[in-house]
Amino acid sequence: MSDPRELALPTDKMLAEVDDGVGWMIYNNPARHNAQSLEMVRVLAAAGASVEHREIASPYGHDSFLLPLPAYHEVVRDFLEA
Repeated sequence: MSDPRELALPTDKMLAEVDDGVGWMIYNNPARHNAQSLEMVRVLAAAGASVEHREIASPYGHDSFLLPLPAYHEVVRDFLEA
């Protein structure tokens, strides 16, 4: 196995490296429990990745996806139908 090579990114919220031809993207946003941010999405898109980011407001916090909220179902349905 070769030594990993770190790649420079225009954000400190993600780390990237290549090891034996395999690219690794690591979220580095511990203050937000590694939640994806618009900044991360923009960096990935600029690198050519196919990414999408949707924020859904909910009074129920991070477990909202467990509840029957139409906004979550719409996002999942759109993903599965794509």
